[in-house]
Amino acid sequence: MDGDRDRLMTAMRQVPNGQRAVLVLRYWDDLSIEQTAQILGTSASNVRSQASRGLDALRAALEPDPLTAPKEAP
Repeated sequence: MDGDRDRLMTAMRQVPNGQRAVLVLRYWDDLSIEQTAQILGTSASNVRSQASRGLDALRAALEPDPLTAPKEAP
C-alpha cells in the first residue's frame, strides 16, 4: 500500500501547482466546487476547469512509462 501512496505523491508533484491545489481541496479535503473557489479566490467554473486539467495531468503522470514498463507475455 505504501508503494501506491508513494506513486501517487510522486505523480501529484508533477501536476501544476494551481491544478494540484484544486485537486487537494476537492478530493482530499472533500470540499465543494464553491468552497474550493472561495478558498482559492476564483470562480467555480475555473475550479471545474482546473480540476479536469489536473485529473488529466495526474492520469498522465500515473501511466506506466512504455520504455520501462514490464512487457506483457505473448
